[in-house]
Amino acid sequence: SCASGNKEFDYDWVSQKVALERIDLFELMELTDFPLSATSCSPVNIAALIVCDEVDRLHLEDNEAIQRFSIMTLYLSMGGNAWKQQWTIEFDECTFQGITCSRDNQDVIGLVLKNNNLQGSIPDAIGKLSKLTSMDLSGNKLEGSIPKSLKTLSMLRYLNLEGNKLTGAIPAMGGLNNLVQLDLSRNMLQGRVNYMLNSFSETKSRITFISLQNN
Repeated sequence: SCASGNKEFDYDWVSQKVALERIDLFELMELTDFPLSATSCSPVNIAALIVCDEVDRLHLEDNEAIQRFSIMTLYLSMGGNAWKQQWTIEFDECTFQGITCSRDNQDVIGLVLKNNNLQGSIPDAIGKLSKLTSMDLSGNKLEGSIPKSLKTLSMLRYLNLEGNKLTGAIPAMGGLNNLVQLDLSRNMLQGRVNYMLNSFSETKSRITFISLQNN
């Protein structure tokens, strides 16, 4: 098993899936812009090892590899082995509980994992799910700050992070031009609300609902 921060994850199955001497992380590093290492047991590196193995075995295209990497990083970063509704990660992510894909089953467009015992932090890799239109991670135990990469999700319309333990500044969301509803209530966020509101007005956002109460 590998330690990630203060949490212990069971990664014994990794050794069965991945032959380290066959893995070349360089191409995935170029695709994702993430620094990766075959010797680290962090969630992002474990995800990279899995995807590198699958690129060869399943002949994944670049966009498929990036999406798979993002989903695996999310699962490992947020304590997936303790979720109430777990994923069988050997299968395609479009079959996972809480994930909705496009009609052709190519792109992840919805992520609904509310009240599912998510723990840890939201990884930067979430920003690589470029087709995402709806995300609901409410009612969990997520900590840390809201990643800046979220504002790159230009197709996102609904974002609900209510009822977690998120900290740090209320972020600017100027890149989310299509965002309609935003719920960040019941967290531990702080900072100037005007900063976020100005970022919406500057980009002529379509936002119609914002909740920041109980922060």
